[in-house]
Amino acid sequence: MKYNKSKIRTKIRLRFLKYFDRSRYYLYPKFRVARDMTQPDFYREIANDALLLNIGAGEFFYHNKWKSYDLYEKYLTDNFEHFNNLDLRDTDASNLLPNSVDAIYFGHTIEHIPENKLDELLQFFHSILKQDGILRIVCPNADLIYDAYRQRRENFFAPYKSWFSARGQLKPSLEDYLLQLIATPKCQTYTAYDNSKTQISNSDVAYAAETMTKESFLDFLTSDLNEQNSSGTDHLNWFNHEKLRVILEKNGFNYNKSAFGQSVFPPFRQVPLFDETMPCISMYADVSKKKF
Repeated sequence: MKYNKSKIRTKIRLRFLKYFDRSRYYLYPKFRVARDMTQPDFYREIANDALLLNIGAGEFFYHNKWKSYDLYEKYLTDNFEHFNNLDLRDTDASNLLPNSVDAIYFGHTIEHIPENKLDELLQFFHSILKQDGILRIVCPNADLIYDAYRQRRENFFAPYKSWFSARGQLKPSLEDYLLQLIATPKCQTYTAYDNSKTQISNSDVAYAAETMTKESFLDFLTSDLNEQNSSGTDHLNWFNHEKLRVILEKNGFNYNKSAFGQSVFPPFRQVPLFDETMPCISMYADVSKKKF
């Protein structure tokens, strides 16, 4: 991702996260569900040398037991030892070893992976995870998004209004919201690059929704989106539990539906360290390697 380049601002934020970790639960009372758990409670069953990865971690995630992996710029990896660069479009360049990773948190990142790269990525995760390792996937729930669009519930999309206002669009249509969440390059409001050749009109979206099944419609929206932009920020794919389950099982995983703040792996229950991104539109799954 393209992150702000203020080293001072980054240091201040990370220092706060590092030294005031427990305080966050008292500063944000809405996360009271987790605040009475101590750090040792979450990690009591986890080996001290466990390799724990947050892939697609963003700039401000910090926990001393976790390594952050993302499409980081060099100034971050040079100045902060917990930042590690990983381009999910080229996993062959990774230095992660087979059967070495105990857990992977993959939050709001899989929707950025085009359909033609998905198998390759999941096979990479399968190869680096230990046999009893856990992969937690969090992503937008396409069933919720589709239903809100079809029912014309604009209030469902309100959390994304700022994305449009920052781009000069103060009155986005429901089609704008839908495309931003499912197929960003086809959105009428977009400034990362010239997307005039990929945009689709509101009327074409509305007609497709009326004439197609849900799955066919969502596939129509994401069709031909095979390349991510340079900063990795486009949404190029859609998932509901059924689609995610099928592709994960095909790639050698057991699929277990989960929920916000719930996990078979105790550290993933650390809300808001994990699962903090848009729970109102999200779905959750914990997956593990199949045993042969």
